[in-house]
Amino acid sequence: MFITQFVAYFLLFGAIPMLFQSLQVLLGDKKGEDWEYFKGTALLRGFGLSTIWSTIYYIVKKEIPSFNRSN
Repeated sequence: MFITQFVAYFLLFGAIPMLFQSLQVLLGDKKGEDWEYFKGTALLRGFGLSTIWSTIYYIVKKEIPSFNRSN
C-alpha cells in the first residue's frame, strides 16, 4: 500500500498540468482571476481527495468488519 501511495503522489503532480491545459481549452473564452482560481482549486481538490480516498479505503476496510466479508 505504501508504494501505491508513493507513486500516486508523483502521478498527482505530473497530471495536474495536463488537465489544467485541457480545462484551459474547454473554458478558453472565460478570462479573469476568478476563473483561474476556479480551475486551479478544482484540479487540486479533485486529485488531492482521490489520493486521500485510496488511503481511507484501506483503513475502513481494516476497521469495519462488513468490508472484510468474502462472498
